[in-house]
Amino acid sequence: MKYVYLFNEPKERNTIEKIGTNASYLSNISNLGLNVPNGFVITTDVCNEYYENNRQINHNIKEQINEYIHKLEQLTKKSFGGNYNPLLLSIRCSLKNEVPSIMNSISNVGLTDEIVENLSKGTNNFIWIWECYFNFINDYAKCVMNVDLETYEYIKDVLNSKKTTLSIEKLEMLLSKLKREYKVKTKIDFPNNTEE
Repeated sequence: MKYVYLFNEPKERNTIEKIGTNASYLSNISNLGLNVPNGFVITTDVCNEYYENNRQINHNIKEQINEYIHKLEQLTKKSFGGNYNPLLLSIRCSLKNEVPSIMNSISNVGLTDEIVENLSKGTNNFIWIWECYFNFINDYAKCVMNVDLETYEYIKDVLNSKKTTLSIEKLEMLLSKLKREYKVKTKIDFPNNTEE
């Protein structure tokens, strides 16, 4: 069974019903030749099989997702998990009947401690990289683990008030606090590799 499609990849009529409204719009716009960021959509069959399989993703689904990540790497000339030119993904829900504000998204999927550290070394304007990472951790905690991180609100306040004077050491300290709260609330460490 095919579970994953590029936005501009031809789809059967019954597949369109399995990708939701947002993904259908992106597919249609992409097929018209208009500029759409590179991406792919995973059908609702994956969700159904995940729950039928005791919340496990089967090997065939993992292979297809990895195949499409590789296709994005080729299209963008970036590497998912790459230290210096990383491919970062945003995960967005696409419902059949849209309900405003019901589904969150997760941005900057693919960032890790090591990638953030390496990207920081390559620029004087490194604070935005850390801000992306803090946002990713918060999105992941909220959407995947269903926990709110109070430390994130504190970090946002610090970034808004002291953005120009923050050092990498101070940002690392804030990251440590955020991950500590994540571990206390979820009982596991925050995943620090792109595949996980």
